[in-house]
Amino acid sequence: MTAISPTRAADRIEVIDILRGLAIFGILMVNMHYFVHPWATLMAPEGAPFADAAAAWVINAFFTGKFFPIFSFLFGLGMSIQMDRAAAKDVRFGPLYARRLGLLLLFGLAHGLLLWIGDILTLYALLGFVLLLFFRKTKPRTNWIWAVILVGLLTLLTTLSIASLQFAMTIPEAASQIEATFAESAAITAASVEEGYIVYATGSWVEITAQRAEEFLMLSFAYVPFIAPSVLAMFLIGQAMGKAGRFKDIEGNLPFFRRLMLWALPIGLVMNIIFASSGVSLAAQGGVFDWTFLLAFVMNTIGGPVLALGYISAVVVIYHKTRTQILGVLAPVGRMALTNYLMHSIIWTTVFYGYGLGLYGQIGAAVGLGLTLLTYAVQIPFSHWWMSRYRFGPFEWLWRSLTYMQPQPMRRQAPAGTG
Repeated sequence: MTAISPTRAADRIEVIDILRGLAIFGILMVNMHYFVHPWATLMAPEGAPFADAAAAWVINAFFTGKFFPIFSFLFGLGMSIQMDRAAAKDVRFGPLYARRLGLLLLFGLAHGLLLWIGDILTLYALLGFVLLLFFRKTKPRTNWIWAVILVGLLTLLTTLSIASLQFAMTIPEAASQIEATFAESAAITAASVEEGYIVYATGSWVEITAQRAEEFLMLSFAYVPFIAPSVLAMFLIGQAMGKAGRFKDIEGNLPFFRRLMLWALPIGLVMNIIFASSGVSLAAQGGVFDWTFLLAFVMNTIGGPVLALGYISAVVVIYHKTRTQILGVLAPVGRMALTNYLMHSIIWTTVFYGYGLGLYGQIGAAVGLGLTLLTYAVQIPFSHWWMSRYRFGPFEWLWRSLTYMQPQPMRRQAPAGTG
C-alpha cells in the first residue's frame, strides 16, 4: 500500500486554483462590511450617501451569497478529486480526510473565537463530515437530487413560516402581540449594535474577545442554520461534478459548461438584481419578516447558488479559450487560499478593532469596496512571490503537516545549475 501525500504541483488542475482565487476576492467583498460594522447592520442604511448605496447594491447583486457557494462547490469537488487519488494509490481515504476535517474545525474555531465572528471554516468542517459519512459513494445524480431537496426545503419552510406569520397578522389580537415581539427584537438588536460599536472600537483584546465569543455562538445558532443547507448543497454539486469527471477532461466537457453558463448566468443575474433592489439585508437581525423579506430570501437562496454556477462555468469556458493568459494570474492566490482568507481577518481586525488602530465603524460600503480592491491587488503579486519560493502558503503548510503528521517540505527546489 502506497503512502498518500499532498498533491504535487504537476497534478494540480489550474482552473480550480483560479476559481478558488476568485472566490477569495468575492468573499472579501462581502466580509469587508462585517469587519468594520456589527453583523446586524445594513451596508447602506437609510440616508446613507449615494456612493455607499450604490456600492452596497453592487455588492448585494453580484457578490453576496454568490462566492461562498463557489468556495463550497470547490470543497466538494476537492474531496472527490482526493478520493480518486487515494483510490489510485490504494490507500485508505476516510481516516486521513477525517483528520483533515478535524484540523479544519480547530482552525475555524480559533478563527471565529480569536479573530472574527464571520468564520466559515467551522461550518465547512462539520458539513465535511456529513459529506464523508453519507455521500462518499453516491452517484452524481443522487448528489444533484439531494442538493435540490436541501435548497428546496429551506425555501419551502421559510415560505410557510412567513406565510403563517402574515396570516396571523390579519388577526387583531395576534397582530398586536407579533408587533410587540418585533419591536422588542428590534430594540434588543439596536442595543446589541450600539454595544458592538463601542466594544470593537475601544475595547481591549480581552473585552473584544469576550464580545466576539458571545456573538460567534449566537450566529452559530441563529444564522448558520439558514446557510448550512446551501453550503451542503454546493458541496454535493461540486462532488457530483468531480465524480462525473467534469474537471478531468475540461475540453471534452466544454459543451456541458457552455450550456450551464447560458442558463445559470442570466437566471442568476435576474434573481440577484431583484434581491439587491429589494433593499433587504438577510444578515441584519431584528427586521420584519414580511413578503418583501421572503422575496429577497428566495431570490438569494436560489439565485445565489445559480449565479455561482454561472460564474464557475463562465470561468471554465474563458479559461479554455484563453488558457493562462488572462485568468492564470489568479491561480497562486487560490493555491494559498486558506492563508489569504485568514490574512483578511488578521489584517482588517487589526486595522479596525480597538486593540489595533481603532477605526471600527468609520467607513461605509464605498470605501470598503475600495479597500477590498486594494487588498486583492496586493494579494495577487504577494501570492505570486510566495508561491514562486514555497510549495504551500503558511497555513496550508501547517494544515498539511498536521494532517500527514510530519513536517512537509516547504521551500521549492532551485532549478539545476542555479545558486
